[in-house]
Amino acid sequence: MEYNLLVADDDDDDVMLLTQYVQSINKSVRLTHVWNGAGVVQKLNEGLHPDLILIDALMPVMNGHELLTQLRNNEAWYHIPTVVWSGLVSDDDVSHFYRAGANSCVMKQDIFSNMDAFCRYWFGLVRFGQ
Repeated sequence: MEYNLLVADDDDDDVMLLTQYVQSINKSVRLTHVWNGAGVVQKLNEGLHPDLILIDALMPVMNGHELLTQLRNNEAWYHIPTVVWSGLVSDDDVSHFYRAGANSCVMKQDIFSNMDAFCRYWFGLVRFGQ
């Protein structure tokens, strides 16, 4: 089964590391990268159907919170699981993202150190929901 992972992040290094980790662990994941929340909206409007959207909290043009608000207010996109990842988030930030509709919030370093578990968990949920 192939999985589509849409990643919104403006940090080239983080995206490169994520891509390497994901491809080394699970060859059936197709990763699409955009630079900000506006790029996510564009890809969705073009017909991309991601199984999971990984959203950086702080991005130019449209940040993670603004993107979550748009996703959760659109009937066609509401169901897509979203994980907010960031290098720096406070407890207040985490609460803010959950209230906006995030399915999960994680620190980038936690994903990188536990990529296998992260992929198994989220793509297992995606498979379960189909």
